[in-house]
Amino acid sequence: MKITVSIPCYRSAKTLPYVVEQIKKTVAQRPSYSYQIILVNDCSPDNTFDVIRSLCQEDENIVGVNLSRNWGQATARMASIPYIEGDCTVFMDDDGQHPIDHLFDLVDKIEEGYDLVSADFSQKQTKFMNRFTSAISAKVYTAMGKRPKGAVSSAYFAINKMCTDSLKKYQSPFPSIFGYIYQIAGRITSIKLEHKKRLEGTSGYNFKKRFKVWLNGMVNFSIVPLQLSSMMGLLFSAIGFIIGIILVIRKLLNPSILVGYTSLITVILIIGGLLMIMIGLMGEYIGRMYLTLSNQPQYEVRETLNVEKK
Repeated sequence: MKITVSIPCYRSAKTLPYVVEQIKKTVAQRPSYSYQIILVNDCSPDNTFDVIRSLCQEDENIVGVNLSRNWGQATARMASIPYIEGDCTVFMDDDGQHPIDHLFDLVDKIEEGYDLVSADFSQKQTKFMNRFTSAISAKVYTAMGKRPKGAVSSAYFAINKMCTDSLKKYQSPFPSIFGYIYQIAGRITSIKLEHKKRLEGTSGYNFKKRFKVWLNGMVNFSIVPLQLSSMMGLLFSAIGFIIGIILVIRKLLNPSILVGYTSLITVILIIGGLLMIMIGLMGEYIGRMYLTLSNQPQYEVRETLNVEKK
């Protein structure tokens, strides 16, 4: 059986040699398995691709992919999909936080017949805000029906060949791997693993990037946000109608009562704000459809290594 390990790389010149070596040592423990490692350089500002080039020269089982610009981690993962040859694909980060020695814990579950297996890190070695936003996103996705109840999403996960072959047909310029896999995978599970400390540097994920990932997951495979907008519109219309009737009745019963302008302006601001949110949401859907129909590229590859030899 062949295992493919896909790693998006950014500012990881110092950590990649260690991560790759640990993968080799782990796979070597089971002689019946072979490996393929795909390293995708997401236009890192340091010499990450030089390190990838060196690793590819030392081992032809390592594939190097150099993207034309910084496309983001989700797209970097997608950039590895066309080159995958393994029966099982494991995705992991380049910073050494994922326990490579437990690689076969994921692989064994795939061999049991699962489509998707994710690592469940109960105690992540990340900042509180990162953990908080991830938890909120998980709750929202589950409530919207975007993710099966009890399912876990993490950057350390494995998929079977069926999911890999299906992802090769996924050409959206706004990729959401988990959102896509959840549409096709019938057997999903997770395993408890320990989250390690980073070998070097700090996380490059800021609020803007997290919001982008969250938005992709929200609108890519669901019209629930639009349905919620319609429901909110109906709700506030009903509230406005009831308030209008109450004000008219009060005025008829007591003509001396003055209708307050403060409450009127407050209601207008609230409804106006909701309308802008709804219009923006519809614009997001329409804009994504336009860019998809315009064949906006999902990513562009500048250079590949060890691909011709395969």
